[in-house]
Amino acid sequence: AELLGLLEILHSMKIVHADIKPDNFLIRHTPSTRVESSLQLIDFGKAIDLVLESDQTSETETSSGGRQGKYHLDYFGIAGSAYCLLFGKYIEVSTAKNRWVVKGQFKRWWQVKMWTQFFDDMLNPKGEEKECLPSLLKWRQRLLNLFTESDELRIGLTRARETIEMKYLEKWRRCAL
Repeated sequence: AELLGLLEILHSMKIVHADIKPDNFLIRHTPSTRVESSLQLIDFGKAIDLVLESDQTSETETSSGGRQGKYHLDYFGIAGSAYCLLFGKYIEVSTAKNRWVVKGQFKRWWQVKMWTQFFDDMLNPKGEEKECLPSLLKWRQRLLNLFTESDELRIGLTRARETIEMKYLEKWRRCAL
């Protein structure tokens, strides 16, 4: 959910990161600022500032696979990052009925309908115009709502966060010595 918020901010400034992947995120905890850790996006080497583009007409580039425009690069990266979190490996896709779909079976307790729709939206944007793209804010809110609706998910998230923070603190202590 935090990733979607970050990208919504970037896209509102007409910036496409163009290299969204799990390797380009840091979990950051700045002492004495916030209790929780935050997600930080790094490596803007491939970023595209759409305001600076010389051709600002409605004409868009077409890349391999028939995708249009540039925002699809970030949407694919979002899907790839989510896939990596769910399956523990990099995304694998194929086509079915002229739509991009993820390979792999969702576990039945994974909110299958929601994740199927999520991956369909992220992998198959309807166009480059802002009104045609899936709303990152709506998806962010939908994901956040999962944790308020389900005690099981909330407990699991809390345990995962505690584990990550413990490992982070252990690593930090080792480096400080």
